[in-house]
Amino acid sequence: MTKKYYTPSVEEFHVGFEYQSLQDERLAQKEESWETNTITDEWEMKTFIDYYCGDAFAELRVKYLDEEDLTKEGWVKVNPKSDFLLFRMGDYRLNLLDESIVMIGNPNAISITGKIKYHHKFKGTIKNISEFRRLMKQLNIA
Repeated sequence: MTKKYYTPSVEEFHVGFEYQSLQDERLAQKEESWETNTITDEWEMKTFIDYYCGDAFAELRVKYLDEEDLTKEGWVKVNPKSDFLLFRMGDYRLNLLDESIVMIGNPNAISITGKIKYHHKFKGTIKNISEFRRLMKQLNIA
């Protein structure tokens, strides 16, 4: 079974970073005890990093990028019965490969191609929805 969440490192935090914080330690195994948050500005990011240092990071988790995240961002799944996930958005195509195909330790591999066949705009690893949104902005895709 693929892990759904991981504990983030301080280097990952940025304005727009989406994470979940544990609300009740005794109920860590229950989804309702985790609250989704987003860092909205530089001041909040600094305060956040100051507060969550050292062992407090264990109270945080981030969801690995998955099919649900991509569809929420407007990508449409086009191959429901395949070993890898293929999505479309306008003229762009996105392949989300299973973790067994990529390098060890990388949760997901993404390949985004433009109109030209086999011309990759990006090919690499994206760990979570925050990184994915940043990439979409850099590539000027929706």
